[in-house]
Amino acid sequence: MIEPVEQDELQNAESREDAPSAAPDPKGQKKSAIIAVVVLVVVVALALVAYGALRTSQPTASSESASQYAVSEKSSNASTADDADAQRALALEVVTFDGQDTTLGQVSDGKPIVVNMWATWCPYCVAEMQDYQALYDKYGDDVRFVMLNACDSSREVSLAREYIAENGFTFPVYYDADHQVMSEFGVRAYPTTIILSDTGRVLMNRPGQITYDSMDATLASLTGK
Repeated sequence: MIEPVEQDELQNAESREDAPSAAPDPKGQKKSAIIAVVVLVVVVALALVAYGALRTSQPTASSESASQYAVSEKSSNASTADDADAQRALALEVVTFDGQDTTLGQVSDGKPIVVNMWATWCPYCVAEMQDYQALYDKYGDDVRFVMLNACDSSREVSLAREYIAENGFTFPVYYDADHQVMSEFGVRAYPTTIILSDTGRVLMNRPGQITYDSMDATLASLTGK
């Protein structure tokens, strides 16, 4: 049986239900806001420190241009396999600018070779052409330059001829007509620069655009100039 509720108890209950909830403590809110700001400042500071360390660790263009490119140096008693690779490199066939077949060995004639693989559609190739002209002017008597067009289409041959004529370049231009050089040295990007010793050993095989200063230092070391 439900017992009756006294009138006073009902009034007290209604008073408790109608009473407003306690207002938030303004001091607590202020403290939380301060903590959030401090945490944000710490996170931003750590991010800036990490970014600065990352930038410092990255090489710059100026540091690259101040030193020569790394070249492989092998002793005179290299293995038979190395000798075979060198002979195969010198036997690679290319086509001269006027359409004559020749080999890298015939071009070398006992001197180091700089092979630059390029194409007219490649902006980085075009960007380094003036540097190669200057390098050819300086080292052309001591190093054989083979500016080897990729010949990746029938139109590229005529475009290369037009490009060279329009810009007045005088370095020797060849065509990788059968893609022998590209295949032998595993070229997958243009431009790529390959340096062979006077005996055909690969001293450098480097994809990407060169800088004049680095290549100048490399050829100076190679030729003793």
